[in-house]
Amino acid sequence: QDLKQSLEKLGSGLVVRIGRPEEVLREICREWKEIDAVFYTEEVCSEEKNVENNVAEHIEELNREEGRRIKIQRTWGATTLFHIADLPYKSVNAELPSVFTQFRKQVENKIPVRKSLSRIPESSL
Repeated sequence: QDLKQSLEKLGSGLVVRIGRPEEVLREICREWKEIDAVFYTEEVCSEEKNVENNVAEHIEELNREEGRRIKIQRTWGATTLFHIADLPYKSVNAELPSVFTQFRKQVENKIPVRKSLSRIPESSL
C-alpha cells in the first residue's frame, strides 16, 4: 500500500495481478484503452526470452483484433550492474559464461559501471 501511495504522489500508479505475463498484460491493455505502449526489461535467459516473445505476440494479436497500435518497448539494465553494450561479447546469448566466476573475471575491474539515471521530472510525465 505504501508503494502504491508513493507512486501515486509522483503521478504514477501500481497494478498487481497474478498470472502469466503475456495474458495479464494483454488483459490490462484490453481494459485500459489509453495504453499505447508496454515497457519491460530485456532478459538474457531462454525462459525469460520466451516470455518476452509471448508478450509481444499477445500484444500484436490484440492490436490486430482491436485495431490498436500498442508498441513494445524493451529496455536493458534495470536489474543488471553492467549495460549490455559494455560487455565484452559480440553475442551475449552465445558467449555469456554460464558460471558467474568466469563472467566476473572477464568484467571485474575492466568495465566501468555506468552512473544511475536520475528520477524523471514530473513535468516530463
